[in-house]
Amino acid sequence: MSIKPGFFFRGRIEHDPEGKFRILQPSSIGSSGEVTAEELPLVSDISPREYHVVDDRSVLFVAYGPRNRAYHFGHLPDNVVASSTFYLLRPRPRQLVLREEVVLPGYLAWYLNQPIAQAYFEALRGGVSVKMLRRDALGSLELPLPPLEVQEKVSEVARLSEVEHQLTRQLLKMRRLFTDTLLLERIHQP
Repeated sequence: MSIKPGFFFRGRIEHDPEGKFRILQPSSIGSSGEVTAEELPLVSDISPREYHVVDDRSVLFVAYGPRNRAYHFGHLPDNVVASSTFYLLRPRPRQLVLREEVVLPGYLAWYLNQPIAQAYFEALRGGVSVKMLRRDALGSLELPLPPLEVQEKVSEVARLSEVEHQLTRQLLKMRRLFTDTLLLERIHQP
């Protein structure tokens, strides 16, 4: 598995409607881990390396800030570049691995977000004003590798669980809106 830093910007990211690359930053990720690619800022004056570009094998890990979350996006366009706030983790492709040491991106992201991994990262984080996790600390985490079939099931169940969580939040929000609307109608009736 490779662990590479995201693309470093020397200045502020300025949106260019004619830009070629979409820039992904932690602030672009919703509370449920969703990203709307059309809302990412566009830039044109950069030359990212291949490993800066997010693909369906990439796991993005937030290296700076109060929380070290991992994300796997399988639906982003080809030209999305991760900012330097992330590390990009890329498991090796299946065909290049001779032994059962393959890790699936969805499984990897799920495991990195588990309390046991988060506690490990918390113990190794450094920095005074802004906490960060060094790349070698991330790479030193021992990752349990169940068979691929188990990893696929874990990834799918975790994905479905997140969808259920989002739908439940939407349902509760709609129920609250419905109740408030009924109560407002009631107090305005004679």
